[in-house]
Amino acid sequence: MYPSNFSITLRRFFIVLVSLACSHSFAAEPQSGLKRDVEILEVGCPLAYPSNSVALLDAQTRMTKGWSHIVNPEKADDFVGLSRAFDEYAVTANNHQPDENCGGELSFQATLVKKFHVWTNNHSNGIETDIAPIPVRDWDYVTILFRINGSSSVVPSVKQAQEHFTELSSSELAGLDQGQANMKLLFRAGEYEASYLFRLSPDHHFDRWLLARIPAEQFQYSKKVEYEHHHTSYKQSLNQWYETVLLKAETGSLKTVQHLNESLAPKNRLFKEIDISVYHLLIATNED
Repeated sequence: MYPSNFSITLRRFFIVLVSLACSHSFAAEPQSGLKRDVEILEVGCPLAYPSNSVALLDAQTRMTKGWSHIVNPEKADDFVGLSRAFDEYAVTANNHQPDENCGGELSFQATLVKKFHVWTNNHSNGIETDIAPIPVRDWDYVTILFRINGSSSVVPSVKQAQEHFTELSSSELAGLDQGQANMKLLFRAGEYEASYLFRLSPDHHFDRWLLARIPAEQFQYSKKVEYEHHHTSYKQSLNQWYETVLLKAETGSLKTVQHLNESLAPKNRLFKEIDISVYHLLIATNED
């Protein structure tokens, strides 16, 4: 039994699931030693939920936390160079709005920001919400239905990064980021974490609804001790459960220029901005 203060949302929309059968599939990068691949499918929105799903974020299960350093007036100087007014980077429960790209249904809409240049507040804002403590052994997969809106996103290319940061070599900058829309989906309880890093192409993944299905064994499980992650296996993590789930923008390496520049801050600034609409985030549980 899961705690009664968390509702398990099982809903159905009057929409046929045949859209999955005829959807476009984007191949996931295979990871050796794992039985199931991550699936990223192009689908319609809205879309019915799996019957065995627990809602973590949707129109009825609202975000309980979230943060934005950008809207803090005391930190305004740190974010000069963003593409829009600072208040447009707020992340609150009010970000749930009717979505014209999803038949007017509510989606959670936010522009997630990652600093390329320095590590201070490099995750400049993000989605975070409390969740039911479901042990990993009960997970089948995690699914998220989302859309990245290309016209309001800023994803610097490798060439743009090279033009901004002469402190690093071309090969170092290519290792820092590959010009993709990277987002980390992160489950956390104290020092224990489970994460998955999205690597999405602006050319192939923007401006369409995508359903990502991430099998439980595809997450990276770890214990964080003094900023160091000590990785554990999926089997070692079966009894672990998590208190919150987060979604935040990232570089491909998870690092900044300052990490690679002997801890020195570069002279120029650069931001990655991912404008995302999330229709739902769910855990599909094992049915047996």
